[in-house]
Amino acid sequence: MSGFTIAQKELAKLPYVKLDELQGRVPFLLSVWDDTASRFRMWLPNTKGGLMEMKAGGEPAEADYLGRVAESETDLDIPFLDFMHKRACWPRVRHWISSLRDDIHNLAASLAKIEHFFECSEGGDDAKHIPGVSRFVVTEVEYIFVVCRSLFDILQEIVARLWQTIRLHDETANSRKRALKKSFRPMVLSGREELITAAQLIEKFALPEQLARFYCDAGPFFRELMHYRDSVIHGGGRDGVDLVLATPRGFGVFKPFRAFESFGIWKPDDDYNENVVALQRAVAFAVWRTIETCNEFAAAVSRTIEFPPDMAPEYRLFVRGYHTDALIRARRVYEGGNAWLRDPALAADPAPSEE
Repeated sequence: MSGFTIAQKELAKLPYVKLDELQGRVPFLLSVWDDTASRFRMWLPNTKGGLMEMKAGGEPAEADYLGRVAESETDLDIPFLDFMHKRACWPRVRHWISSLRDDIHNLAASLAKIEHFFECSEGGDDAKHIPGVSRFVVTEVEYIFVVCRSLFDILQEIVARLWQTIRLHDETANSRKRALKKSFRPMVLSGREELITAAQLIEKFALPEQLARFYCDAGPFFRELMHYRDSVIHGGGRDGVDLVLATPRGFGVFKPFRAFESFGIWKPDDDYNENVVALQRAVAFAVWRTIETCNEFAAAVSRTIEFPPDMAPEYRLFVRGYHTDALIRARRVYEGGNAWLRDPALAADPAPSEE
């Protein structure tokens, strides 16, 4: 919480903090889900640098919390955020951790809005019909692509700041370390489109092989994401989403938009007809492939960089929000599930309309 400074000795009141293992880290003030008592434990700072535990009642609405298990099935376990909160919460990256978490909540809200707009379209509940609703969807899709692209730069900002002071498991590599770029693009692309190899990254920055491999693995998706992000920002066209069609099953776009074609994400059931394909498949892929890339980063750095011990080894971090259920539904699509917002078996199939 901004405006409050908590005395270090007061942190001992938090069951997830081990004071002798902080090593310069500043833990986030998190709620704890006590599954044995079926209640949340929450602490508030006071103006004297102390912490006081709330005696009864209250639970987080949109926040991260710690627990041995999730309190609700709509609370998300995102390994990257777990790693950053419990292993790497130094002052120099706390702001960026919060920014990344906020953007994940923003993506959830945008996914929920697309679902809501469907209910306001001719394909959804006619009682709520709003003319021109597909323009709402176009702007949300543009926003989703922009946020996914920006998450990569937030991730790189965190990597670059940690890289300045961490020690590698390989002692000989420590003396050869070079400052990393603070933008993701120059870490994976050379020139306009050429992917940088692991050997080039190792030679230029003395990156451990596993961390260099992370960038190489992330490069193709990032390049595709950047391509479609630029398309939707700079005027739509063949690769953009300037036209969204409302169908009884959900929102569709013309097949020339088939984003991420090289990744094999499209399923036969995504076709509404010979011209229109489910928009939700590309949106879900963009969101969850971005989140998975962050998770893969956490796995790579934990194997190659010496971090202090987990401050809360008995707990996992869960992300709770008003719209995380929309993220969970998008994950099912990302994993190969139905990409239409309404079961095709329950929807009549007249011609789609351009709201």
